[in-house]
Amino acid sequence: MVPQKKWQMAIIETIGAITTAIEGGKAIGEVLGKAAEALKQLDEEKASMMHKEASGGMSSDAKAMERLLKKKELEQAEKDLYNVIVSVAGFSTWQELQKMRSEQRAADKRATRELMAKRERKREMVFSIIIAVGGTAAIGSIIFLILVF
Repeated sequence: MVPQKKWQMAIIETIGAITTAIEGGKAIGEVLGKAAEALKQLDEEKASMMHKEASGGMSSDAKAMERLLKKKELEQAEKDLYNVIVSVAGFSTWQELQKMRSEQRAADKRATRELMAKRERKREMVFSIIIAVGGTAAIGSIIFLILVF
């Protein structure tokens, strides 16, 4: 048996939770949280897939094929979630979820940009301090040499 990946388990759990909820008459809202988590894991897997290198020693063609197969697998998993959510909560819920995912990705990008800008400001400040300290030490050394000689 092939071990399941985190996102695959999330999809399996989501489908199971939705089925259980329907049978038990639970509110759809409780179940959609699981679906949102599964979609988040799919998004993370897609993002990491784009940055990961395939196994070492593989040809470029083999790496490209591996990435293509992974992409298709993720697309199918998202389609499965789409079918489950639409069948349980309707298409409008799927649309709302997609809008929320888009907004969250934009917020995450903004937060990342702000963090990078903050780090750059800190680097510039440290560099300025180093220059100031170095300049002060150089001037102090020159004054010392002038006074001694």
